[in-house]
Amino acid sequence: MKNTAVTTKNALPRKMLQKIWVAVKFVCFGVGGFFLLLFSSFTLVDWFTPPWQRHTIPYLAFALAAAGALMMLFGVGEWGRWAYLWVFLSVPLAVFLLSVTPSDKGTGILIFAVPLTISCIAVRAYYRRRGAGSVPVPASEGQSSK
Repeated sequence: MKNTAVTTKNALPRKMLQKIWVAVKFVCFGVGGFFLLLFSSFTLVDWFTPPWQRHTIPYLAFALAAAGALMMLFGVGEWGRWAYLWVFLSVPLAVFLLSVTPSDKGTGILIFAVPLTISCIAVRAYYRRRGAGSVPVPASEGQSSK
């Protein structure tokens, strides 16, 4: 028979370390990947729009944008659900639309938010149709102790 006090004593630090890891992973990879993706998007837009100031190489900017999207995928805990890359890669599309259309602050927010929202809804519907919409419960949490 296991001693529940020892099991509880070991489980508390493990759960705390897991929570800390999730927070660090989100900040480093999720937020860091978002800023890398956003910066790369701005450099891609700079390359393709006049006055044709080519300070960067578009292939490098595209590779950094892809790396930022993969970092975000890992940081938010959706690794393996590759369709969510469409959500993250809609950021460059939104930045490009924002740069080529004359807009004020309210319209700019809509231009940035609408592609993200539409792609997120489409990806969630895709995973719901596939039956992968729910996240499986790990075996250690799903089993009840007797």
